[in-house]
Amino acid sequence: MTALWPFLALLSYLLCAGAALALAGWLLGPRRDRSPAAIAEAVSLALMAGWALSFIGLGGSSTGTSFLLSVANIAWFGTVYRLFGHDGRDRIGAIRSVLLVLALVELFQLVLLVLRLPYSGDAALAQNLLQFEATLRALASIGGLVLVHNLYIGASDAARESLRWPAAGLTVLWLYDLNTATVAYLVESQPNTLLVLLVIPAIAMTALLAIGSLRDGADLRFKPSRYVAFRSFSLLVIGAYLAAMVLVAQGLSYAGGEFARLMQFGFIAVAAAI
Repeated sequence: MTALWPFLALLSYLLCAGAALALAGWLLGPRRDRSPAAIAEAVSLALMAGWALSFIGLGGSSTGTSFLLSVANIAWFGTVYRLFGHDGRDRIGAIRSVLLVLALVELFQLVLLVLRLPYSGDAALAQNLLQFEATLRALASIGGLVLVHNLYIGASDAARESLRWPAAGLTVLWLYDLNTATVAYLVESQPNTLLVLLVIPAIAMTALLAIGSLRDGADLRFKPSRYVAFRSFSLLVIGAYLAAMVLVAQGLSYAGGEFARLMQFGFIAVAAAI
């Protein structure tokens, strides 16, 4: 049974890479309408496939794998921007500002990866960098979720038919990223199991994008009443969720003792599931 898990992980990452490349190729096929959003999706899928192959060849903790994951995240932010362009909402200043900040956050993640290399032997510094990386990852995930929320809520009824599938796929990916980053910050170590299982939401997102690509004939009509709407409700919900997680987890840790530590990990597991 022990030898079965590495084989299943290898098979899952191969499936992820193959499915992502196949969908990217189909989106760029000669019979497809190569819209800016479709091209952005294809590039993002290709980068995600590169991440999956790097995980197989180099391992999940390698700098190259982490680098490709951050680059793929930047590409997904670009995809969201192109999806906003379906009905002209890419011209909203708040959306551009959020996307610029998120891109800078991911670029700073790349800087941290480079800084981590010469100081890998310094345990204290490595711990601080890990905490900082987890914070940045959580911020990027929160920003992505806020954008996806606004992408779907602000669309016309006709546009939602086409946008719901990429929105659902990106929500799955960034919710998982948010929980992984939050757990890493609270336990002050890399949640290796969660990092390995990242392939599951990646495959789910690819499947949802494939469904959306088959159903993209909806009329993406512009609805002026929603044009200037940038809703922050999702940000409030996510912020409340994070605050509750941190407060309860830290409160349990202050109680002391092995039982309190066990309760803390139990709470993190339940919160991550929610």
